[in-house]
Amino acid sequence: INTIVEHNIATEEETEQSRKEMLNSYPEATRMKVYVGQYISAIDSKDYETAYNLLYENFRNTYFKTLEEFQNYAEQKYPDEIVVEYLNMEREGTMYIVTISITDPLNRDTPAIQQNIVIQENDLNDFVLSFNVE
Repeated sequence: INTIVEHNIATEEETEQSRKEMLNSYPEATRMKVYVGQYISAIDSKDYETAYNLLYENFRNTYFKTLEEFQNYAEQKYPDEIVVEYLNMEREGTMYIVTISITDPLNRDTPAIQQNIVIQENDLNDFVLSFNVE
């Protein structure tokens, strides 16, 4: 059993290392899209805990004190199927502001949601984000 556990840990470390190498080869705009994509992908797959854990702690404590509050917000805010269009990206010091448009490909009558996502990248694949809450 220990061999399997050690192998899984080694595999996770190798995966993390290869992910960092991949991110390091990207320009910063592409890295920010990858980070936004991780968040949106978690929302789209209803993995609210993963999305919640990507949120900046002070932001989370201000707007969503519990995972349940965040899940309720996400279920009301985001469509069941999500298509993201990247509209703009600005950098302000260590923060990146990525403006996206979210649409529901299955319901074209629903208006697009425009959202500003603020990303703070601490290191490769080490980031937190927040967004405009409406």
